[in-house]
Amino acid sequence: MKIFFGETFLNRQDLVETAICHLIKLKYYKILEYKNNYGIEIVKEEYINGIIKIETNQIYLLTEDETKIDKILSKILKFKVTPIGLDDTIVDMLKA
Repeated sequence: MKIFFGETFLNRQDLVETAICHLIKLKYYKILEYKNNYGIEIVKEEYINGIIKIETNQIYLLTEDETKIDKILSKILKFKVTPIGLDDTIVDMLKA
């Protein structure tokens, strides 16, 4: 089951080092699997000339602790982690 956690937008300030000038929305989901195993999904929606380009990434079976998954989701939402950066971000967070 996928549970919506939150969303944010990448604005011009976030994209200052890129040539991107279109709207990007990031949506974050908590994934609840069997026996209280939690994972994460990030959905990136790019709005380019009336077309929506969607990119996703998921990590399953990350933890059985709902409080821990909520803390992880809060951090990746705050720092606007994209699908491409999810794996490395989670590895770094788990090392700390």
